[in-house]
Amino acid sequence: MKTNPSFRKPDQQRTEMLNWLVSTAHTNPQFDLGIGDATKGNGSYFRRDGLRGLSIDEVKHRVGFLKAANSVGNDAARRPLNVYICSSTSEPQSWLLMDDLSLSECITIAGDRTHMIVQTSPDRHHLWLATSRPVTIEERKICQQVMQKRFGGDAGSTSGDHFGRLAGFKNVKRNCWVNLIETKIVDRRADVEKLLSHQEVLGSLSPQGGVVLPMSSGMGNSSATEYSSPARTFIPTTSSSDGRDESSAEFAFACVYLNKNLNIEEGIQQLAQRAIDRKKRSTWRGAEAYARKTFSAAGIRLKR
Repeated sequence: MKTNPSFRKPDQQRTEMLNWLVSTAHTNPQFDLGIGDATKGNGSYFRRDGLRGLSIDEVKHRVGFLKAANSVGNDAARRPLNVYICSSTSEPQSWLLMDDLSLSECITIAGDRTHMIVQTSPDRHHLWLATSRPVTIEERKICQQVMQKRFGGDAGSTSGDHFGRLAGFKNVKRNCWVNLIETKIVDRRADVEKLLSHQEVLGSLSPQGGVVLPMSSGMGNSSATEYSSPARTFIPTTSSSDGRDESSAEFAFACVYLNKNLNIEEGIQQLAQRAIDRKKRSTWRGAEAYARKTFSAAGIRLKR
C-alpha cells in the first residue's frame, strides 16, 4: 500500500494514479479524458474528440494539453478547466467510483480491498474500488447506487460513465490541488455479484405494505463492507405518523432474530439500513446506533 501523508509533486501523483488504473484493469484499458468548468454547470467540454478511447500512452501524451487547460483554459473556454478521467465508455469497466466522502469513510468502505483514494478538496474524496470482474456501464451504475445507498456519498455521481478527478491537477472550483492519498493492490476486490444481488433486494422495497430486508440463516462474522445479500424476510410497515408502530415492528424483528440465534451484527446492519430507508435516521452512524439500541432492548426483553 502506498500512502501520501505529505503530498508529492503533482506529476508524481498523476503518474502513480495512472499506474494504479493500468495495474488493476481487467483488460488493456482505454480511457476517456474530460475537461470542463463545473462552476458553470456546463458539461459541453467534458467528452471531446481527441480525448476518447485513449491508451495509457496517449493519455500521458496529452498531459501538456491538460496542464494548459487546467491553468488558462483552451480555445473554447478562456478560463481554467477541471481535468477528469474514467474508463472509456466503449470498454468494460474495471472500477467503481464513490464521490463526496470523508477520508475515514473511504478507509472504512474500502477495507482490505484493492482501492485508490483521491482527495478532491480539503475534506472530500473520491474512492475508486477495483471490481471482481469486468462490468458494463449499467452494472457499474447499479453497483455504485447500492454502495451510495449503503454508505453515503453523492447520489448524483453514480452514473456508469461518471468521471473521477485526475490527481496532479487543480480543482478549479475549490482552488486547491487534487491529491492522491492512497493506493492499494491486493487479491480482494469489490464483489460485483454480491452488489448486483443486493440491488435486487433494494429494488423490492415498498413504502406501503412492507419492507423487504435481507436476512441470513447462517452464522459467522460479517463486516460492514461485505455487501452480501442473503435470503429475504418480510417485515410489515405501518402508516403511523410518529413512527412508533414502525419501531415496534423493528423491535419485533430484533427479537425474532435473537430467538433464532442468527448473527447479531448482520441483523444490526440490516436494521440500520431500514432506518435509513424510512428516514428515521439521516446518517449511517445514527442508524447503526439506533439498531444497536433496539437489539440491546430486545435482548433484555428476552432474558426476562
